[in-house]
Amino acid sequence: EIAKEQSGVYGARMMGGGFGGCTISLVQEEHVEAFQKEIAKEYRNSTGIEIEMYITQIASGAKIIQDSLTPKLK
Repeated sequence: EIAKEQSGVYGARMMGGGFGGCTISLVQEEHVEAFQKEIAKEYRNSTGIEIEMYITQIASGAKIIQDSLTPKLK
C-alpha cells in the first residue's frame, strides 16, 4: 500500500507472500530514486528490517535472432 501512494507509481503488487515475498512496482524513471528512499524508510520504520531493491528496465521483448550458421525460419 505504501508503494501505491508514491508519486510516479503506475502500480504495485505483492508476490510470493507465503515465503517472505517481494513486491513488484512499476515506477516512472524520474521518480525511482525518491521511490527507493521513501519505501526503504517506511519499511524500516514499520518492521526494523533493511530491504534490498533491484532496479530493472523494460527490454524490447522476445524476438528471433537469426544466426548466419542456422537455416532461416519460414
